[in-house]
Amino acid sequence: MAIEDEKAYMELHDRMLESSQALYKINTQERLKQKFKLRSELMLAELTAMPDDVRSYKSVGKAYFLVPKSEVMTEAETEISSLGTELKSLQAQRGIVQQKVKEAENEILELRRQSQKV
Repeated sequence: MAIEDEKAYMELHDRMLESSQALYKINTQERLKQKFKLRSELMLAELTAMPDDVRSYKSVGKAYFLVPKSEVMTEAETEISSLGTELKSLQAQRGIVQQKVKEAENEILELRRQSQKV
């Protein structure tokens, strides 16, 4: 391999590693957001089944405060919708990063083919 080919290969390899790390980070964030969304959905389902006069508490740090059931349900619904939009955003980002990884892999393969021909 020529020196220029080695430099190009190293740049492509670094770019692919960066993209792979970004993809891992996005996947981790997506799993966490799905977990929080599921937790909120389960809490909302449980609260819906309970009567309106049930005592509900909100955790603030290490303390718990008595709040109306409607307030807890509203916060859960807001959290579910915001997590849904964040998940859609992460899925779009994941698609872009996956495309970058594929492009880097294809460029590396092309560089190898060209260097083998010479």
